[in-house]
Amino acid sequence: MYTAPSFNKDVDISKNAVRNSMEQLLHGIMHGKFAQSYHRGYENYSPADLGRALVGMHFHEKEQQVFRDLLLGTFFKIENTHSGSGFIFLNAIVELMKLHDVYFTIEKEKIRKSINNILLQSRRARLEDYQKFITWYFKNPLVKDILNSAIALSGNVGSIFVQEQPANENSIETKTGYTFELSVSQIYAESIKFQNWKSHDVKIVVIDGIIENVSEIHNLLTEFSQPVCPCVMFARGFSPDVCSTLAMNKMRGTLDIIPVEVPYDLLGANLINDIAIIAGTDIRSSLKGELISTMNLEDLGSVSHVIIENNKITIEDNTHIKRVQRHVSVLKKKILQETSQEKKDIFSTRVTGLTPLQVNISLSGELGEAHGMYVDRVNAGCLALKNICNNGIIDFSNLLKDPLLDSGREYLFLRNLLNSLQAAGVEYFGTAAVFHGINAAMSLEKEIRNCRTVIREIHS
Repeated sequence: MYTAPSFNKDVDISKNAVRNSMEQLLHGIMHGKFAQSYHRGYENYSPADLGRALVGMHFHEKEQQVFRDLLLGTFFKIENTHSGSGFIFLNAIVELMKLHDVYFTIEKEKIRKSINNILLQSRRARLEDYQKFITWYFKNPLVKDILNSAIALSGNVGSIFVQEQPANENSIETKTGYTFELSVSQIYAESIKFQNWKSHDVKIVVIDGIIENVSEIHNLLTEFSQPVCPCVMFARGFSPDVCSTLAMNKMRGTLDIIPVEVPYDLLGANLINDIAIIAGTDIRSSLKGELISTMNLEDLGSVSHVIIENNKITIEDNTHIKRVQRHVSVLKKKILQETSQEKKDIFSTRVTGLTPLQVNISLSGELGEAHGMYVDRVNAGCLALKNICNNGIIDFSNLLKDPLLDSGREYLFLRNLLNSLQAAGVEYFGTAAVFHGINAAMSLEKEIRNCRTVIREIHS
C-alpha cells in the first residue's frame, strides 16, 4: 500500500460527484426513497435520519470518500448540539457548491447581510410551531405522540430523559424530587431490618468525612431527641459504634436518624456537594480540620420530604430551586467542555439527580432492530425542543415573498436555499439550527473550494 496525490481536474470531478450524491440523498429522503433495512423489514428515513443515511453512503473513489468524510464530521459536530442543523447544513452546502467561485466574488459583508435576513424572521415559538416542526421532521406518528405526551407532562420546569435500553413496552413516567442511588449504612440496615423510610420536615446533615466516634455527633443526638426530629445524615462512612447507637435509639423510638453512606468513587466524590446545595446547607469537612462536634441545628439544612427505598433516596423540596438550577447550568457547561466520555457520563448522572421533575421515556423492545433508530429520533426531538425554547423559531412561509431576494447577486444563495427548503416542505425551523447549519456550510464549502489536491491510498 502507498499514497498518491490527485490534482485539480480529478479533485473537481470528485467534488461534483459528492455534491450530486448529497442532492440525490436529500431528494430521496424527502420522497420516501431511502430506508434503513433490517432482517425482518425496513424503516423509511425521515429528515431526522439524515445522519444515518449519510453514514451509510460509500464511494468507490477515494477522493470522493474524503469529501464525504469532511461533510460527515461537520454534520455530527453541529447536529449533536443543535438538532436539525445538519439538514440545513447539507442543503446549504449543496447550494453553495453549485455556485462555485462566482458567488464568492461578492463582498463577504453583503453575503452575511443577506443571510441575516433569515435570522431577522426569528420569533418566540409556540407549542403548535414545535408540533408542526416535529410532524415534518420525523414523519412518524409514534415519535410525535411520545414527544407531545412528554411535553405535556414536563411543563416548563421538567426535564425529559430517554432510556437507552429496550423496555417491555412503550412508557412515559414522571418522577418528582431529586433522586440519588445511595444506600443506608449496612450495619444500621441489618440491625433494624431496614426496608424503607419516609418523613417530612427532615433535617439534613452533610459531612465530607467518616464519623468514627459517637462523641463527634453527641450534641446533634441530644438536640434530635428533644423532641424526636427526623434526620438523614450523609457521610463518607460510619463506624460500627455509631451505627449501633443510631440503630438502638431508632428501635427505642428516641431517635429517627438515618445514616447514608456516600462513597469515595468518581461519582460520589461530588454528590456530597450536590446534596448540600439541594438542602441549602454547608458541608462540614473533617478532612479540612472542621469539627463535627461543634455542629448544631442552625448549621443543618432542612427539606420538605425524604423517601428512602430500593437503595434510592428521593428529596422533595423547592426552597433552593434557583441555587440548584445555577449549579445544574455549570454542570451542563462542563459536559460540553469535557473530552472524557467517562466524566461526561458522571456529569450527566449528576444532572439527572439534580432535576426535580423528570419525564422518563422507555421504548419497547418490540421495535426490534429499529429500537436504536427510535431512541435517536426521540432524543433529537427533545434536543430540538430545548433549542427552540431557548432560541426561537423561524417561519419560512413568508420569506420567499420578500422583494429583497431579487435585489442583488448577494441574495442568490439565500434565494436558492429557500427554494430548496420550500421544495422539501419546510415551514418552521429552529433559529439556532438554521444559524449553525448555514455558518457551518459556508465555512466548510470554502475549505472544499480551495482544496486542489487530495492524498489517497493505493492498495497494491
